Amino acid sequence: MASISDETFCEVFLDDVEIPAENLLGPVNGGWNVALSSLHHERQMIWIMNWVEIKRGLDAVRTAGAEDSDLYAELGSLLADAEALRATGYRALGNELAGRNSPEADIMKLLGSVTLQRVW
Repeated sequence: MASISDETFCEVFLDDVEIPAENLLGPVNGGWNVALSSLHHERQMIWIMNWVEIKRGLDAVRTAGAEDSDLYAELGSLLADAEALRATGYRALGNELAGRNSPEADIMKLLGSVTLQRVW
């Protein structure tokens, strides 16, 4: 029986469910590692989505044709942050593909979120 305990967190508890061994996503009682892996993948995708939205916002402002030099200085700063986000994302991907630890995820989430807010 599935029950939703708190829709805010989308928690679902499944009681008395049996899963065939060949359908497990990891070892028995290894669900936390599966969840961490899923969250890591999500974090990797967030920086890409943020970067695309940042670029879209910057393009919209750039094509508006404003002649304000202060605006161009801010655009330059935002563009630099967007490219730093992209370069850090590529570094994280390279680390992951090489089997190395990739501690950049937290930095990318923060930089991407803050820069995206500044753009829009």
